Amino acid sequence: MAKQDTKNERIAKVARKVLEKNETASSIMILESVNSELRNGAYKSKVEYILRARPEFILVNTKPSVWTLNQSIDADDSLGVE
Repeated sequence: MAKQDTKNERIAKVARKVLEKNETASSIMILESVNSELRNGAYKSKVEYILRARPEFILVNTKPSVWTLNQSIDADDSLGVE
């Protein structure tokens, strides 16, 4: 039986997918994708907390919050999420 991802891991996967498609995305854009793909959705503060905590995401702008993927090789090595 395969291990199920935690909600935080699923949120990070959705955010990564959005950022790979768009290169940059606002917190609202990521939140809308998370809420449409996850059954229970998530609050904006939870999504931003997860993005800030992971080295694979970089906050580009604060008002409005805009995110991009960290292109550094070091960040990819420390992900732990496939």
